[in-house]
Amino acid sequence: MTTPPTSDPSRGIVGDRQLIAVQAFDIARLTAHAVPIIPETFIAVSGLGPKDDSNGSGKTSFLIAVSLLLADPQWRLETNGGRHASGILFRPDAAGVDQAHQASPVTHGYIVGVFAHPDEPAANPLTVWVRIATTTPYLQANWTEGLHVADAPTDHERSIQADALWRELGTRQLLSARAMAEKLYGTAPRCLTYLDTALRPPVPSLLSQQLTEMEPQDIGRSLIALSGMTPLLEEEDDLRGQALQHRISLEKAQAEHTQALLAEEQVMSGVRARETARLALQRGHEAWHRYLAASYRDAHHSDQRVAALMEEEQQAAEKAAVLVQDAEDRLNLLGSAEELATQKGAAHQAWSDARQLVGELSRKMTELTTQQAMLRNRRATLLPAAQGWDGSDCTATAARLDQRQREHAKAELQCDEAESALTHARTHLHDVEQGRSGQAGRAIDLLGEHRIRAHGLLDQLNVDEGVRPEWEPRLAPWQDAIVVEPEHEDTARRLLHAALPGAQIISSDTG
Repeated sequence: MTTPPTSDPSRGIVGDRQLIAVQAFDIARLTAHAVPIIPETFIAVSGLGPKDDSNGSGKTSFLIAVSLLLADPQWRLETNGGRHASGILFRPDAAGVDQAHQASPVTHGYIVGVFAHPDEPAANPLTVWVRIATTTPYLQANWTEGLHVADAPTDHERSIQADALWRELGTRQLLSARAMAEKLYGTAPRCLTYLDTALRPPVPSLLSQQLTEMEPQDIGRSLIALSGMTPLLEEEDDLRGQALQHRISLEKAQAEHTQALLAEEQVMSGVRARETARLALQRGHEAWHRYLAASYRDAHHSDQRVAALMEEEQQAAEKAAVLVQDAEDRLNLLGSAEELATQKGAAHQAWSDARQLVGELSRKMTELTTQQAMLRNRRATLLPAAQGWDGSDCTATAARLDQRQREHAKAELQCDEAESALTHARTHLHDVEQGRSGQAGRAIDLLGEHRIRAHGLLDQLNVDEGVRPEWEPRLAPWQDAIVVEPEHEDTARRLLHAALPGAQIISSDTG
């Protein structure tokens, strides 16, 4: 009942220390003696009641005291402030005290717990005090490092000493019933009990005799509370409610936005229509101005062309007059037949020279035609080689080549990283297939080094497909649990407690 949780959540102020002693003051019929407790052992509680048998001897009262001290979540301390716990205080009629003693009920009492490491209880003890009262605040808790218990010689003196010890603790570290469990023990429950008493409202429990009558959802809630995930579940419910409210607000805002857009579109349609009309009128004015400018330009160009033609005609007339004058001058220069023969010979010589020049030009034209054909053939050969060229010069091409080389090197590095990730993933897949993944795999490997055979709990279970959706969430808290043979259980716990704190170990059935 006091074994520290094997999961990972914070363990609060108490940490991994375990309950080693309990002392009660004015709690039912319990005396103020300090009761030592050996962790991880079976504890049998018995006694003599007012009717000379075990009924009313305080067995349930002691269990209630321990469950309150360890903040059993089924007390609902965070909601009722420990109001139901006040019924555990000493009452003469319930304790079987004779009315002749005129004993009166107490108004408050204390439950004290000493937490330490069982191997070295004197090394680092911590004492937790829980005060229970019949008026508000119904339940408060306080704590201090070291041993802080009543040590008077008699039971009555120890009960009187309790109030002074409580006051010595001060108020700096005083805890309310709501904050007691999380501050002292963390988010995972330190205790889960089944109490057959009217003091605590009955709730479905994994420890009750009616376990088979519990609904699956009740079993799930109890497992969640036992694993310390109830705050996470409540936080998720709250976040889901907020998300739903945000979604409703979003849909409302979207509908309002759509209506606003429709109204805005109606206004903007009129604005756009007026703007279109203004633009059309403006374009009409601009077109009329362009028409007038184009008409003026055409008339101006026409005047310029007429003026140019008149000037050309005048120049042609002047040239014709010059030619006529030249012809008259040449006619006057023509002389006798000898002069004409001389002019004929000169003209014939000019014709021969021109004919020779024509022949040379023809040969040169033939050579150029041949060279052109050769260049065309070479061009046809070079064109396929130039199809991949984008027009870049050598400098730009060299820069792109360098960039592509760097990109190629980067791609090779990414390829190496991807191959490394693939190798790691294959190794992890092999570990999963062999049942050696996660913390369970590390625990199996560690025990294997010490020649202790171990197997993953979930690897030994076969769940039918029809019930898998129900049982996989129930088995999720045990995904890292391992199974060892009974004779190796103590050795395995000692090895894993040092190397893998929080590892879950289950002893196999010897039968």
